[in-house]
Amino acid sequence: MKTSFIAALALFAAPALAETPVEVEFTYDLAEVQSEADFVKLETSFRNQARSACAYAAPLTRATVVDHDCVEQAMDQAFKQLATTLDNARDVALNTVDGAQ
Repeated sequence: MKTSFIAALALFAAPALAETPVEVEFTYDLAEVQSEADFVKLETSFRNQARSACAYAAPLTRATVVDHDCVEQAMDQAFKQLATTLDNARDVALNTVDGAQ
């Protein structure tokens, strides 16, 4: 089952350092994370989603710039949400096992 959640953060676009609100919608399928290699793929997917959301065009050159602080904030929120999801799934599984006994 695909799961999505939104991380809300701020992008500071240089040179004015004007704060721009950014939302990253992370999408993943927990059933597809069965090994360490799958987790690495998930991390890469989260990072790509965050980099895409935290990128902006530089004012003079129009070159794409990635706000790395924004990416790290997004990754932090993503993994906190993922940990909560895993904890909830574990609790449901434990309650199901306890209830079946």
